[in-house]
Amino acid sequence: MRNFWLKWRREIIRGGLLFVAVVAIGLWVTNLVRGGRERMVSEFKDRFGAFSVNFDAPGRLHGDIWQWRGVLSPAQTIRIRNANGPISVERADGDRAEVRVEKSWQRSAPQSVHLVAVPSTSGVTICALWERGGGGEAGCGPEGNYQGFGGRRNDVAVRFTVRVPKGVAVDLSTMNGALQITGVTASLNAATLNGGIQVEAAGGPVTVKTVNGGIEAALGALAPGGARLETVNGGVTVQLPEHLNATLDAESVVGRVEAELPVQVTGTVDPKHIHGTLGAGGPTVHVSTVNGEIRLVQMGMAVPVKEIQPHGRHPRPVVPPPPPPPAQPPR
Repeated sequence: MRNFWLKWRREIIRGGLLFVAVVAIGLWVTNLVRGGRERMVSEFKDRFGAFSVNFDAPGRLHGDIWQWRGVLSPAQTIRIRNANGPISVERADGDRAEVRVEKSWQRSAPQSVHLVAVPSTSGVTICALWERGGGGEAGCGPEGNYQGFGGRRNDVAVRFTVRVPKGVAVDLSTMNGALQITGVTASLNAATLNGGIQVEAAGGPVTVKTVNGGIEAALGALAPGGARLETVNGGVTVQLPEHLNATLDAESVVGRVEAELPVQVTGTVDPKHIHGTLGAGGPTVHVSTVNGEIRLVQMGMAVPVKEIQPHGRHPRPVVPPPPPPPAQPPR
């Protein structure tokens, strides 16, 4: 043993020091990352903590209406940028687009959120801007540029109601709020971080994304760009028309994928992933979720529609009363 120590002591000491150094550096990096993460979470809560409010929560005030109207041609796009609140879209009767904005608040001043319309040759961008500390505010530019938002502990929420002419493209985004979209016949891009999405669209490429929320989509005629429906935490139900020529690619990491359609599956059958064609094939309908079920059905089939619960709130189940006891026969 003495000879072994004398022969290898330098390597043993060097290895021990290296091990201690690696452990020390690892602990330092871990604490640094943990501290940075905690500071980031703390800053996020401090800056945006009030952005988890429900627009229609009890005790909140509503009002401070803002409206915009303008003529848009089928070659143009209407872009809506929101940070806290839902957005709904429906078809307009003529060639005039209409945007109605309502605010909801509890403690913060509704005047701390401003509405801005920025017209351009490609259409119009309309943004809700929360004031920053020191009097500044977020930016809104043409082509949908939306440079963040401010407002520490600002609990003002904004609801957009948009009426879009036929053939006008739609581009929507919010951080915290549900999206409900009908009547879009051109390109559609819609995204939210926290909220479910309901969409009915036909005639243009469709891209719909959420992080926390389910997606319910009814897609008519597909454009060459196809459709992309993505969520991280939530299920997806897609209704497709009969006799559709399309390529399907649907995948769930945790849940199952069910296709109640005549899909010609390509490759092996996988309960979590379906890739195949409908009819002669065509534009791709891409559907994906991490945690949730995917259901592909034919349009017109009875599909239970669940009310979108914004901001992760779920109603309590209604428990029916127990049946009355059977009547006792007279003695």
